[in-house]
Amino acid sequence: RSIEVGTIDTLRLSITLERAQASLDTVVVRGKSQSPRMAAFDRRRELGRGQFLTQEDIAKRNVTFGTELMRTFTGVNVKMYPGAGGQMQYFAVSTRSGTTDQYRIMTRRGTQEQAMQGCPMQVYIDGVAMPTPFSLDELPSPRNIAGVELYSGPATTPVEFGGAERKCGVVAVWTRDGS
Repeated sequence: RSIEVGTIDTLRLSITLERAQASLDTVVVRGKSQSPRMAAFDRRRELGRGQFLTQEDIAKRNVTFGTELMRTFTGVNVKMYPGAGGQMQYFAVSTRSGTTDQYRIMTRRGTQEQAMQGCPMQVYIDGVAMPTPFSLDELPSPRNIAGVELYSGPATTPVEFGGAERKCGVVAVWTRDGS
């Protein structure tokens, strides 16, 4: 409204406002929260080097032991060697090498020398390099694994997994919550 007030007049004015009913549309945010390490896993997977199992792939396989997951990859053999007390242990061995080398096989009860046919792969769990050769019996349960990546040799292995011990290839295992 327009109100005219003279120069010597005084005017008191009260204005009452009514509340306007404003209704906003519902906002829905869709997305998947992802840890930085699993985001890096997905970036490496998109590059197309190596072989990958996602959490969904692992769930579809419905396996009990991590060794069973390793058998799904090409370029790796799961080999069995006797450990302390005659108990058998499983190791990821590259199919690229047919040499026989001496490796110290770590067991829960000590260390023993063992001739291993082939070249044992370097295993990482949540980005931490495990001793080589690494017993696959020590892998987390598949229900706790978010992803697995395998690189069959140094040419395809990403720099974050590089080094002299990686000549036989790399297996990287990522747990669901980093534990």
